[in-house]
Amino acid sequence: MIVLKTNFKRIFRKPVNIIVMLIIPILLNLIVITLANKPETYHIVFVLEENTDITQKITRRFEQVFTLQSEDSIEEAKQSVNDGYADYIVVLEKDFTDALLTGNAHVKTYSRQNDESIKPVSVFVSSYFESINKLGRASDQDKSKFLSLLDEFDSEIVSIAYRYHNTASRAKIDNAVNSLGYVAVGMVYFITFATMLLFEDKKCGVYGRVSGTPMGRMSYFFQHLISYLFFATIQSVIMIGVMPEIVDVWYGDGFEQKVKLFFVCMAFASACISIGIAVSTFSKNIIMANSMISMINVPMLMLGGCFWPASFMPDEIQAIGKFMPTTWFLNSARGVLRNEEPREYIINILISLGLSMILMTLASFATKNKIDKIAVLEGGRKKNE
Repeated sequence: MIVLKTNFKRIFRKPVNIIVMLIIPILLNLIVITLANKPETYHIVFVLEENTDITQKITRRFEQVFTLQSEDSIEEAKQSVNDGYADYIVVLEKDFTDALLTGNAHVKTYSRQNDESIKPVSVFVSSYFESINKLGRASDQDKSKFLSLLDEFDSEIVSIAYRYHNTASRAKIDNAVNSLGYVAVGMVYFITFATMLLFEDKKCGVYGRVSGTPMGRMSYFFQHLISYLFFATIQSVIMIGVMPEIVDVWYGDGFEQKVKLFFVCMAFASACISIGIAVSTFSKNIIMANSMISMINVPMLMLGGCFWPASFMPDEIQAIGKFMPTTWFLNSARGVLRNEEPREYIINILISLGLSMILMTLASFATKNKIDKIAVLEGGRKKNE
């Protein structure tokens, strides 16, 4: 395992390597997750033109979801919205309770024009009052029966958590996948580091000496792979195991789900490192290698949905993105977080591992051919002498 030990020495010798490989990706994720999870608070103004036990119960329900304030008139409420102190106005007019018991209550609402940010409030308000109108029709104008139905309805609304497969809400999964996109950014750096270290070996003539040792070319590349997977392991363990204890991010409900996500990260890291090994093998010089890395890294991150959701891109670009390792990585992670059956996402993991093996094998054969050509040239030169 001499190559593995040598790689560790070379990596730890320069503190900048640790900073770029471990610290920067973790800090980047910490910042992104903190900003993404900044709570969105909506301020709603209620104008009650009649005050009954039913209207009071409705306002208490809204207090569980939004920041609530009351105004005596619509004009005062509108002024609060115009001054930026409130986002939305709900007006319960006179005779609202009687109309509600017949299922025909109408609610007036006001908000800033063309403000898409309050759309969640609008949807909640309209769906809530539509639902309690149905309760009014079902109560046959019996107030006691309506209040009983309303209590039951509100208790269910409060207790329900909209989850995928009873494991996590849509928002939790989206935030987790978005943060994993920036984990991918850190792992893509392994392409660069693998390429640079292998070029150092080329300069020192290690490539040629490998063929004359019992170690073999495949073992040589495999030890390179393992040395970088070590750092990928540290990065993944910190992200999946430690980060949720620091910031509000969710990577699974139990140990088993987190282990599955860890193996998804390792499969992606293997693909990235193998790409770096292949680039170093097929590049004639460091300039060509750097150009190839730039042509691979940025498109892979952009088209794979690491910086923004893939759904934001045109259909043609999304079709190209399906062939990116980053897409396989995020799709697999999403499947794990949704608690899907392994057969739903295992294909993406196998493709990543398959790509890694193909690139490692190609690099091994390409190195053998180069060494054989050098040997032939050296033999011919000695024969001529």
